Amino acid sequence: MVKQLASSNSVTAACGFTPPIGLSDPQFAYRGGVVVFLALTLTACSGGARSEGDDDSPRPTGVMDGGASGNGDSAASDHASESGMSAASAGADDSSTVASGAGSNTGGADGAIDSAGGTQSVDGGGSDARARFDPDPPRSSQLPPSTELCPDVPIENTSGAVYYVCDCVEGAEEGCVAGDDGQNGTSPDSPWRTMDKALAQFNSMNAGDIVALCRGGAFDMEPSDLFNEKCRADKRCVLRDYGPPWGGRARPEVMAMREGDLFAFEDGGDADHDEGYLVIGLALRGSGSGRGFRFYNDVDDVTVCDVVVDSFRVGVYAGDSNAPVDGSDGKNSRITLRASTIINNSEQGWLGGCDGCSLEYNYFENNGFAEPNFLHNLYLGSGVDQRVVGNELYRNALIDGTCQAVSLVVHGTVDGLLIEDNLVREDSGTAENGCWGISVDTGYDRPESFKNVTIRRNIVINLGRVGIGTNACQDCLIENNVIVNDHLPGVHIFAPVRERAEEDAVMMNVTVRNNSLYVADQQGTGISLGGEGSGHVAVSNSIVYAGGDGAWNCFRFQGDLAAFALIDNNLCNHSSGEWADGYGDLAAWQSASGMGSLSSTADARYTSVVPPYNLAPLDAESGLVDAGHATGSAAEDFNSAARSVPDIGAYELAP
Repeated sequence: MVKQLASSNSVTAACGFTPPIGLSDPQFAYRGGVVVFLALTLTACSGGARSEGDDDSPRPTGVMDGGASGNGDSAASDHASESGMSAASAGADDSSTVASGAGSNTGGADGAIDSAGGTQSVDGGGSDARARFDPDPPRSSQLPPSTELCPDVPIENTSGAVYYVCDCVEGAEEGCVAGDDGQNGTSPDSPWRTMDKALAQFNSMNAGDIVALCRGGAFDMEPSDLFNEKCRADKRCVLRDYGPPWGGRARPEVMAMREGDLFAFEDGGDADHDEGYLVIGLALRGSGSGRGFRFYNDVDDVTVCDVVVDSFRVGVYAGDSNAPVDGSDGKNSRITLRASTIINNSEQGWLGGCDGCSLEYNYFENNGFAEPNFLHNLYLGSGVDQRVVGNELYRNALIDGTCQAVSLVVHGTVDGLLIEDNLVREDSGTAENGCWGISVDTGYDRPESFKNVTIRRNIVINLGRVGIGTNACQDCLIENNVIVNDHLPGVHIFAPVRERAEEDAVMMNVTVRNNSLYVADQQGTGISLGGEGSGHVAVSNSIVYAGGDGAWNCFRFQGDLAAFALIDNNLCNHSSGEWADGYGDLAAWQSASGMGSLSSTADARYTSVVPPYNLAPLDAESGLVDAGHATGSAAEDFNSAARSVPDIGAYELAP
C-alpha cells in the first residue's frame, strides 16, 4: 500500500511524484506496513558552502581496478573521459585512473517542480572526524521516511540471539554509558564495548541473529572483513541500532581508525559464496580515504538501509570477484542500498554494479569532488536487472563551486535497467558543460552494450550540456521525464550522446516519448535522436524554448529518416531557431520529410515557467491537451494517470 502525504516542510507548492511500488527484498515486512511517500514541495535553492572535506580530503591516485588481489574498484577501470580519453587499468596496485563524461522526481498532482529539494546543508568531511552526525542527516523532503522503507527487524521477541554493544569514544552523546567486553552482551544492561568483539560475533553467529549498537554511542573501528557462511538470504544476519537504557537517540557512529574499507563484506583469496546480511540505522564516518562498504567475492542478498556514509573515498562499492571455488558463481548479486544518505565521499558516492543491484530512495550529495570530469554521485556498472529508483542527487563533483561531471552515470554491459523517479539537480548557474544529469553510455576500452533500459519519470534541473543521454542502447525507452535548464546551452535528451567504439553495440529501437522540456535561454537542441541503427521513435514530446538564439533547434533527427519508425505529435513552441535542425520551421520539416503532420508549434501553456516550475498543462487551452499520439504515447503519465486521449508531454491535464 502506498500513501502520498503532503510534506511538512515550509515550502510553496507541491510536486507531481508517484514513486513506484515494488521494493526489493519481498521477504521482509516494512515498518508500519505501509510505504509513505512525501509529496515534495520545492523552493529556491540556497546551495550552501562546501564542506571542509572538499578541501581536506586527500587527493586520490585514482579509482582502482581489482586485479588478482581483489583490492580495487574494477567497475571503474578504463572509464573514458568526456573527451573520449581512456584510462588504462593498473591491475592490483590500486593506481589506475578513471575518467568520465559529463539529471528529479517529485510530486503531488499538480506537477510543480523547482531546483531545490528542501535539504539541510551538508556539514561533514574529513577534517573533523569526531564531529557528531546530525541525528537527522541531510535528506530531502522528496524522499520517503527511512523508517518506512527498512525491513522491520524487532529486537524484542526475535527468534534469534541478540548481542548488544555500546561504546562512548569522543563524539558520543552526553550521558553515554560504555559496556565491557567481559560482560555477557546478551542484554541492553550488560553490553559489550568494542567493535572487535561485535564483529567477531557477527562473523560466527547463527542465521537470524542480531548484533546491535547503542544509539547515541560512538565506536572506533579498524577496517574489517565480514564473512559468515551461516547467514541465509531468507534468514539474515543483522547489524543494527538499539535504544540503550541511558537514553541515547542518535544513530550509532562508527569511526574509521585508519585507511581501508570499513565494512568489507568479503572473504580473502578465491571467492567463497556467502549471503544474507542486513545493516540498518548506523552512521559511518571516514577521514577521506577507503570505502564505507565494500562487497566483493560472491556476496549475495545484502540490504543496507537507513545508513549514513560520510567522508570516505568511495561511499559504497559493489565490486567483482576473484576466481570462484566450487559452489560459487564468482559474482555478487542482489545488493540493495535503500533510504540511506551518501555524502562527502571524495571520489564516488556509489560505485559498481551486480545482477539485481538496487538503489532506492537514497540521498546523494557532495560526492566526487576530488577532480573534475572523472567522478560521480552515482556510478553504476555492469549487471542484469538493476534498479535506480526514487533517489535524489545534488552537488555532484563540486569543485570551486561548480558541478563538473555526470551525476548519475552507467557504463559497462547492462541488460535490464530501470532509472525511474529520481531527482537530479544543481543550483542555477553552478553546472559546467561536463555536469550532465543522467547518462547511460560507453566509457571503457572493451565492448559495451545497454539493453532493455527504461529512463522514466525523472526530473533533471539545471544540469550542464546533457540532461539525459545514452548510446549503444538497444530497446531503450525514455519517457515522461521533465527537464528544466535556465542557464547553459546543451542537448537536453541526446541519443547517441557520444560516438561509440566499433565493438560497442549499435543503437537500436530507442523510443523518446512524452517528455516535457523547458529551456529558458542559450543555444542548443531539445531532443537529438538517430544517426545509426533503426526502429527509433520520437513522439508526443513537448519543448518550450524561451530564448532568442538563432542557433537553437527543437529537434535534431540524425541520419536516414527511414531509420525512424515514428516521428509525430511533437510540440515545440519557440520564437528563435529551427523546429528541426537543418530544415527550418515546422512546415519546412513536414514538407521535406513527409513526417510529423500532427506536430505543432502551439502554446504549451505550462502552468509555471518560473520557480517553482510546473510543466503540466494549465488548462484545456494548452496545445498539449488531447494532442498526443493515439497509440504511440506512454500508457500512463508522470503521475501514473492513465492516458485515454493522450496529451503531449509528461503530464495529462488534471481533471
